[in-house]
Amino acid sequence: MRSDTSIALIIHDLLMPEMDGVTFLHHLRVELEASRIPVLIASAVSPPPEVDAFVALRKPLALDALLRAVESALHSMDAAR
Repeated sequence: MRSDTSIALIIHDLLMPEMDGVTFLHHLRVELEASRIPVLIASAVSPPPEVDAFVALRKPLALDALLRAVESALHSMDAAR
């Protein structure tokens, strides 16, 4: 990750072609030290209990549920600052 980039939120799936979502999240949290970035998981499968995500949404996504989750995650980041 570039140091001049500010990431407010990450939305990702658990089923990805190059790296599964659990491995991606581990890489993000441990290797890139990005523990403060809220993560929304949008997936057709349920995440394992040890996955550290702000919220997990089931696909197919309802747009209103996605928007509420994004607003909530961004609001919680603002409150933590």
